[in-house]
Amino acid sequence: MLAGIDTSEENVWFGTENEYQGISQWKYEDGVYGLAATGPSMEMIGCYMRLIGEDGVIEMGVEDGPAIRYRVDGGGWRTVETNDSIHKPDYSLVRAGLRKVAQNAPGLPDRLFDRPTFYERAVEEVVAALREDREPEISGRNALDGTELTFASWESARRQGRIDLPLDVEDNPLETLIENRESDATDDSEAESEVEAPATD
Repeated sequence: MLAGIDTSEENVWFGTENEYQGISQWKYEDGVYGLAATGPSMEMIGCYMRLIGEDGVIEMGVEDGPAIRYRVDGGGWRTVETNDSIHKPDYSLVRAGLRKVAQNAPGLPDRLFDRPTFYERAVEEVVAALREDREPEISGRNALDGTELTFASWESARRQGRIDLPLDVEDNPLETLIENRESDATDDSEAESEVEAPATD
């Protein structure tokens, strides 16, 4: 893992510091490379996720485009109909019709036919996995793998070098990086205030 991050602007999510923007590259044991960009640098990728294989490309969350599209090398792009957008599911025709009826019917709650949020869909996935006796797509194991890549990116930025996985750190590298930067800034300010002004006659 090799990464660089920018913390020049504050970016707090759920009370926790995050990089303002960053770029990371890593290599899996099977030789596949991963590349991630966050913040304004995401624009260099142009989609939420891109999978490049031997025979073609799959893109998910294309900016101002379909939720999923693919192409076989030498061919044009084909769209996959998922009824999803990058932010939330789109209404199906039936749900859109029922929602329009509900809006004009007295006594029905406004949210009756609202699109489910990602949080609601995540809960549905966990419940379905329990019923089907399988590991959910959003299992703790999968979440830990993704989190490790994030923390490894921060550690790479802190060490200014390559990081081998599995990650072996005890702290939050980004928080420590920011705390050290703030501490250095305070020390520099105190040092400047201790410099005596030249005497004047």
